[in-house]
Amino acid sequence: MGLVAAVVLISAAAVLSAGCGNSRPPVKLADGSGGSPLPAALERLGKTSVLTSERTVQLRTLDAQGRACVRLSAGRALAPDQMLVERIDHLGASVTFRLRGEPFAYGCTSSGRSHRWCGHFVGEIRQGHLVDPRLDIACRTAAGAPIGSAWIEPVAQAKWIVIRGRGVIQIYPTAASLPVRVTTLSVDIPTATAVFRVEQYDLQGTRVSEATLRPAVAG
Repeated sequence: MGLVAAVVLISAAAVLSAGCGNSRPPVKLADGSGGSPLPAALERLGKTSVLTSERTVQLRTLDAQGRACVRLSAGRALAPDQMLVERIDHLGASVTFRLRGEPFAYGCTSSGRSHRWCGHFVGEIRQGHLVDPRLDIACRTAAGAPIGSAWIEPVAQAKWIVIRGRGVIQIYPTAASLPVRVTTLSVDIPTATAVFRVEQYDLQGTRVSEATLRPAVAG
């Protein structure tokens, strides 16, 4: 009985050890946080998923770095009550906004824990839709890999935009009827393109859109 018990204990330890060896650390956001718990409707996406942070704010509440983004992209002072969307995802941070009565979206991106904007862009809107997703590949990871960022327009009923990347699934809440700035490491420098595997889900977790996009840096 003692021998049998010992064998059982050893086998259990081996199973636990194997399980620990196969476990992966939780996916973190660029600011080092683990993000909020996944929405119940999207828990099935698994442990390699991370809910990116989103905050809709007025210009008057932005810090100096946020206001620098406004100056870089819009090129002028804006009203204190101008609304903007700040996001932090797995690869960096972004700000997106649209001026009242103007057919343009504006934004900036930073990479990793850096607060310095490495990309800023303006996108034209015609008949309610972006003419171009405004791919940017200027930002880099700490290891020097290029980060692709682009705007994705939510389809009707979309509550979350999901980007499937290299071992990481990023979940972006939609906000303020603005395009959502998303990121990927699937960048091809020679062709100045990036690949985004995009899924969109409604409030109940039903997938309402799916596409693989390969935008190019606008000339």
